[in-house]
Amino acid sequence: DWHHDIAAFPWKGDQLPSLWMALTPSNAERSRLMFIDGSHKSVPGFYRLAGMPVADDGYVPIPNFEELIAKGEAKVLTWDCEPGDAIILHPYTIHGASGNKGAKGAGRRVAMTTRWFGDDVRFLPTTGYKGNGIPGVAESPIPVGGRPHGEYFPLVWSREMTAAQAGSR
Repeated sequence: DWHHDIAAFPWKGDQLPSLWMALTPSNAERSRLMFIDGSHKSVPGFYRLAGMPVADDGYVPIPNFEELIAKGEAKVLTWDCEPGDAIILHPYTIHGASGNKGAKGAGRRVAMTTRWFGDDVRFLPTTGYKGNGIPGVAESPIPVGGRPHGEYFPLVWSREMTAAQAGSR
């Protein structure tokens, strides 16, 4: 299904990219990712995704992207990926996958996703957030509006770090 990640994250901010890395080939037969071109710039808020509770939380219904694509009002971007290829996407980018269309036994698509936090990211859980099994959130008492910190959220880089400090992390 078409979706964006920000709606389900307890973290909010523009500097919150996801790094998606293929561990197996991903192509038209093996569930490659598809993106709505420019969608990260045009989202009016958080889209209510399938299964989310209905509440007065500012979420808006997700558009019918298949219809918008058919009308030429939305453009799909996609790339074949080999193991080790990576795609970095903004948290508001609308994306999805068409599913595995390969012949039985052709193999499934496997990938790994990591989340990266920049300076503007804050812990701002929304309606329906129940922890999502995200390691570090329960173990690191982060107040609403707080920045990620603690052993589950290591500092990878800062302007203040010297080359020697960066190498020792």
